Amino acid sequence: MADDIKVLAVDDSSVVRAMMGVIFTAAGCRIETASGVRDGLRTLRRFEPHVILTDYNMPGLDGHAFVRLVRRNERLQHIPILVISSEDDPAKHAAMARAGVDAWFPKPIDAARILTAVQALTMPSALVLPFPKLAPPSAETLRPDQMFDRYIKVLKSAIGGRGYSALD
Repeated sequence: MADDIKVLAVDDSSVVRAMMGVIFTAAGCRIETASGVRDGLRTLRRFEPHVILTDYNMPGLDGHAFVRLVRRNERLQHIPILVISSEDDPAKHAAMARAGVDAWFPKPIDAARILTAVQALTMPSALVLPFPKLAPPSAETLRPDQMFDRYIKVLKSAIGGRGYSALD
C-alpha cells in the first residue's frame, strides 16, 4: 500500500490497537489509534485519515454513536468507515449500515481482508467510474462475510475487470 494512506483505528482494547499498528505500519500506512469514541473524536480534530476503523462495543459511547457523529461532520462524512467487532447481533449490523458504515469485519482480525478493503477504499483513482457505495440492507440482514463479498463484487464490476490485484 502507499505510504500516504492514513488510517485511524478506534478500539478500547490496547491489544487490538497494537495489532492494528503493526498491520498497517507493515503495509506502509500511517496509523493513529484512539482508545474510545471521545479519544477518536479528539484525534479527528488534528488528523484527517483516508479510512476509519472502529470497534462497536466500547465503554461509554459505542461505535454506533461514533459513526453517527462522524457522518454528521461535513469535513469527515466522506471518510469510509469499517467496523471490526466481535458483535454479532444482526440488528446492530443493520443499524450501523444505515448509519453509514462501509463494511463490517468480525474479530478475530483477518489482516488480509481488512488490508484489501482499505486498499480498495483508498485508491479510487484506480476506478474509472465513481466509487460505488453499498446500499444498506433493507429487508435482508447480511452476515459480515456476505457484506464483504458483495462489496468486492460491486468494486470488480465498477472497474470492469481491468485487473485490480488487491481484489483478486
